[in-house]
Amino acid sequence: MPAKCNLVFRKYLYEGMSPQEIADEQAMSVNTVRVHIKNAMDRIKLRLGPMAGMLLLFVYGKL
Repeated sequence: MPAKCNLVFRKYLYEGMSPQEIADEQAMSVNTVRVHIKNAMDRIKLRLGPMAGMLLLFVYGKL
């Protein structure tokens, strides 16, 4: 996963930051942050298989 995408996803998932907070901190648009989050989720789903979405939804409950 590209470094910027990884950074955005970690802040969103582990630090509980909103896309707007990440955008403000990283000096990027909210839409760019959302695209990074979506791309990260897509990569995780590809690696973990078809049940990845269910697992992430259950574990984090905010997808």
